[in-house]
Amino acid sequence: MYQSNPQAAFQTFLSARISREGWFQDSRELAPELPVSARELLGMILLAYRNNHLDRSRSWTVGYDPDASEPNDGFVSNDQQRIDLEHKLIAYQDERDIIEGIIGTYDRYAANGLAYGQHRTLIIHANKQSPHLERISDLHQHIREGCPFDRVLLISLIAEIENDDICHFQISEHFPELHNRQVDLSLRTGEGINPYCAEQ
Repeated sequence: MYQSNPQAAFQTFLSARISREGWFQDSRELAPELPVSARELLGMILLAYRNNHLDRSRSWTVGYDPDASEPNDGFVSNDQQRIDLEHKLIAYQDERDIIEGIIGTYDRYAANGLAYGQHRTLIIHANKQSPHLERISDLHQHIREGCPFDRVLLISLIAEIENDDICHFQISEHFPELHNRQVDLSLRTGEGINPYCAEQ
């Protein structure tokens, strides 16, 4: 089983890849001990930093357990709990409106029911911007009750500051609550900070 703090995982597996064009949509596995894509590892790293901020600790790690049930896209963990993950992508080539794509992606995998989603967090990666950011809460309104996943998160890039090599990511929780969290990630060091956590 692979397990690492988020900064070390970034330095080992992502620091050399993020300069390559198309890395975010590349679904190839990173390594035999960590058979997830670079995008999926990025989601794990951002979630670990978010959780470190929420419980005021540095105890959250990222990892992969080959014995975990499928779908198996890695996990984040601390000493008390482990969150198993399922990652899905809204590609920039997707011709749908981004909100329609997000809701359609949720519906497709939620239709698999509890056997698929129970004890698992669904992360939807949006590699496409929306001209209707005020509609971002549509997914929360759409889910309401009966969600088979423990949690549904949307991760999107807000901005990239080239001179500082900092990427600002938004992590929006749409189920069970509606929260926005921001993680600023250094592309040089892999260090992440949370400038704010805002409830909607």
